Amino acid sequence: MRYLREMIRLLFSGQPSAKGVSSFQAFSIAGRAGTGNIAGVATAIAMGGPGAVFWIWTIAFLGSASAFIEATLGQIYKV
Repeated sequence: MRYLREMIRLLFSGQPSAKGVSSFQAFSIAGRAGTGNIAGVATAIAMGGPGAVFWIWTIAFLGSASAFIEATLGQIYKV
């Protein structure tokens, strides 16, 4: 609570960091991805029933495998 005013100031300052991403851009991306994942899973289970959990886990396994391979290849072939 002590730094709430500072957080809001930095969030809307619009100044990009050294890597080129502003605070607001990082906040927007994180909010969209997190909320979308939670709402997507809840909607899939509500519409598809318990069987949707199997497909969620299957796709999660394939997605994590591809993320691991991508990160590994990125470390091997980085310049």
